[in-house]
Amino acid sequence: MVPHTTMLTILEAFFNRHLATLAIDMLSIKKIINLTSFFLNNNRFYYDNKIYRFTKGSPSSLLLTET
Repeated sequence: MVPHTTMLTILEAFFNRHLATLAIDMLSIKKIINLTSFFLNNNRFYYDNKIYRFTKGSPSSLLLTET
């Protein structure tokens, strides 16, 4: 499991390395990173009558996890 900060750093580095512009369809790289951070830090799941949150990694169904 990779910590969220590491995932976000790698994602930002990927965008900076492979995008010709600093935005995708009017969304800046910073805004994409912030939204991804918000999702990762607020992702909860319910299991065995308890609520948990991911402190490292992300759900296996999330495509970002595979990268």
